[in-house]
Amino acid sequence: MPIWLSVVLVVAALFFGFVIGYFIRKSLAEAKISSAEEAAVQIVESAKKEAEAQKKETVLEVRTKSTESGLKLKRTLVSVGMKFNDKKDDCCKKKSRWIKKLNR
Repeated sequence: MPIWLSVVLVVAALFFGFVIGYFIRKSLAEAKISSAEEAAVQIVESAKKEAEAQKKETVLEVRTKSTESGLKLKRTLVSVGMKFNDKKDDCCKKKSRWIKKLNR
């Protein structure tokens, strides 16, 4: 076999080796990128679900506190109303006494 044929075959083998290596590296890199993108999408979806759950929990907590505050306010108003009515009754009784005293 002539020497120039051996050199051509070695150069051709190196060329095809580099080409095949390039495409293998490229496909592995694309697979890693694809895997990373899928992981990123899953992380974002998980974060959205967690945020939605926290939002619902917070809304429920606010509603509960609001209801409790409303009930407390209602009890306070009823209590104040009772005290007012008691004072009103006392005033009416005093007024009646004064009228009776004046009429005598």
